[in-house]
Amino acid sequence: MSILYGGDYNPEQWPQSSWQSDWDKLKLADVNSATINVFSWSLLEQTEDEFDFSQLDRIVRLLEKSNIKIVMATATGAIPFWMTKKYPDINRVDTNGHRQIGGKRENACPNSKNFQRLAAQLVEKIAKRYSNVKNITHWHISNEYNGYCYCDNCAREFRRWLKKEYDNDLEKINCAWNTNFWSHTYRQWDEIMPPMRLGDTFSNGKSVLSGLDLAYRRFQSDSLLNNFKMERDIIRKYDNRPITTNLMGSQKDLDYFKWAKEMDVVSWDNYPSFRYPCELYCNATRSDAWPKRKALYANGADS
Repeated sequence: MSILYGGDYNPEQWPQSSWQSDWDKLKLADVNSATINVFSWSLLEQTEDEFDFSQLDRIVRLLEKSNIKIVMATATGAIPFWMTKKYPDINRVDTNGHRQIGGKRENACPNSKNFQRLAAQLVEKIAKRYSNVKNITHWHISNEYNGYCYCDNCAREFRRWLKKEYDNDLEKINCAWNTNFWSHTYRQWDEIMPPMRLGDTFSNGKSVLSGLDLAYRRFQSDSLLNNFKMERDIIRKYDNRPITTNLMGSQKDLDYFKWAKEMDVVSWDNYPSFRYPCELYCNATRSDAWPKRKALYANGADS
């Protein structure tokens, strides 16, 4: 047994002529694993239902030849532009009510049926095609799940989620959220809207009803988790090797305690800072550590 030592590897972003040279150098540093295919959807499916895995096949063969362990990602962490144009409901709506036009990453509405359908189709093909690759040690779903959507699809699914959480009883919600405050009492389910700046959220991001804000956070976490479980269950039809996704420190967007129970392996993205001497973190329990850090903060090191 050996410890996997490596990280994300995205050779599709630079010339193929350099790929072998990459690994000749990386192996000198004892790197023995690579996470691949994290952001390759637009290359794997250039237009809807037209798939091309030839480049990913070449990457897999190179890693096999170099005896590099593979963490195979599902490529659903960023969506192609053809998809954002053809299915605009996939694009998230922000708290100001503006619908995105594509770009960035982790940018799909988790409650879009079109996104769920297209993601499931892609993962099915990847899992079926690469499940027999011996060098694969883990499967990596999407990437750094985070962020919220406030679209109409999410609003409808939020109400369904609330009906389950509160036994289909609006009065339980009115009581729990103290909705008599500022005349917020709900009489119909469709009166409940996501906490947006168009409605019950102030410019500082604080919601009028804390109960509404907390419920929406839990709902969005569950929505993203359902996407994760959908992909996980597809992979599991073809392969029993461990399945994970990458969590991030104390990310507040998601209920990581709930997520961890659904993962074979909990992965964590470590983003060390180069702004402070290492000993200020490595020796954080030392009596003289905090005064040194405090001095750095006072001098604007954190600004």
